[in-house]
Amino acid sequence: MGSRAKGFLFYVDSAGRRHLQSLGRKEPRRFRDYDVSLSKKPKAIAKLEKRYGFKSYGEPVSVRSGQSVTMESLGRRLRGRLGEFIGRFGSRNVMIVEMRVHTRGRIVRTQFMLTGSELKAFEKGNKKFLPRLAWKAISTELSVEDMVAVTSAAFIAALTMNRKKRKTGWTDARGQKWGKSGYKKVKISQIDIKIKVSAKKRMK
Repeated sequence: MGSRAKGFLFYVDSAGRRHLQSLGRKEPRRFRDYDVSLSKKPKAIAKLEKRYGFKSYGEPVSVRSGQSVTMESLGRRLRGRLGEFIGRFGSRNVMIVEMRVHTRGRIVRTQFMLTGSELKAFEKGNKKFLPRLAWKAISTELSVEDMVAVTSAAFIAALTMNRKKRKTGWTDARGQKWGKSGYKKVKISQIDIKIKVSAKKRMK
């Protein structure tokens, strides 16, 4: 099956072992190259996280909206939460940000990783990349179910180049064809955020 993605296809088997299928790059050397969210086996993921010493601290926090959660509101909550964790653990350890996305009648789970270099960049004031990483993870997981957030669809519709065009002809901010025009638009009522910290691995 063809894909525009570059990197490695990664999944975890029932024993918690990683399996990689090369898509044309050298073998990944950074922990973030292993996308844990691609696995649909919770027990296997638990084994992998235990192996690397990931632990959760405190209770999850949530961002809610009567309309639909936006990338901006998610970013504000994430920045505050991540700042608390960096203050407690520093910026050298890898962190996993887990999110439970509530849509009508369904909860979608996804996550992404932050390495030491990204945490240091955040600590120095570069905070714009955080909500983008989070929203990309959410959008990817919704796309698997042929869904798109109403706020994402509204953003695409408001772009100057898409005015007076049919949905099938819409492009994204980079000028590439937007392939989600036929997807089901869903409102995100709540996103629960939990951060796990690696006690064993310290990555650059």
